[in-house]
Amino acid sequence: MTEGAGIGALPWLFLQSLLSGVFNPVYWVALWITYRRYKRDQPNEAWRRTISSCLLGLAAGMLGMLLVCVLGLSVRIGMDLVLLFPVALLLSKIRPRFACYAYSGACVGILGIWDLADVSGILATVGLLHLMEVFLVAWGANPQQNFVYREGRIRTIRERKAVWALPFALLVPTAFGGGILMPSWWPLWGRGESFAVFPMTALVFYRAGERRGKSVGKLLAYSLLLFGLALWAPGDPAGKILCLLLMVGAHEGMVLVSWPKARYNKKVS
Repeated sequence: MTEGAGIGALPWLFLQSLLSGVFNPVYWVALWITYRRYKRDQPNEAWRRTISSCLLGLAAGMLGMLLVCVLGLSVRIGMDLVLLFPVALLLSKIRPRFACYAYSGACVGILGIWDLADVSGILATVGLLHLMEVFLVAWGANPQQNFVYREGRIRTIRERKAVWALPFALLVPTAFGGGILMPSWWPLWGRGESFAVFPMTALVFYRAGERRGKSVGKLLAYSLLLFGLALWAPGDPAGKILCLLLMVGAHEGMVLVSWPKARYNKKVS
């Protein structure tokens, strides 16, 4: 395939990424969890809010995949990507907000000391996820409160949470061909000539009491920090550990700044 033909393959690469994300079985599990969550909290609006969440999550996932395809953001396939989800589930048993990929990525990224995990790829993946969340919070985060009255007084305040299932995909270099062949100067991020797609799913829970603009600003700054760390990530073990600590520390700082005025919980799968 010529270089020009390679660039012409970008739309096909985007379509393949979209289809792989949407038809990923984990994505449909995430949609079911989304419905069950709305069914529990807002039974009369469960279907409407699930459909709205699905459409918005799909839009955010498409934007994320478009960025992946344009930049050629590629990661090394390995057990570290596969382990992100189960480790996140285990951490959620300790505290719900620990289910974020920032924490499971740090745990799995420790394997990078022995070159068993792609630390740069993990940082980029977590950064991409939070960049998609910028779109979700900016356009879809509208937490409301339900007031339960008893004897003429407010007895309970129930916050209405936003839940989104995100389908997206990452690019994986293929050593033996069989993927989509791209020009030698592409990707702008990562290395490789032939690429396949690796589907992933994120399940985001959002509840905030602070201004939407502040949440968007913090998420955007955090995403850019992780992309910068992913580009800079050194190959020595000490540098990898430092990047992972910065990823977790910055996320903790973002959460603690919002507490107690805002309660910010996320789960990803």
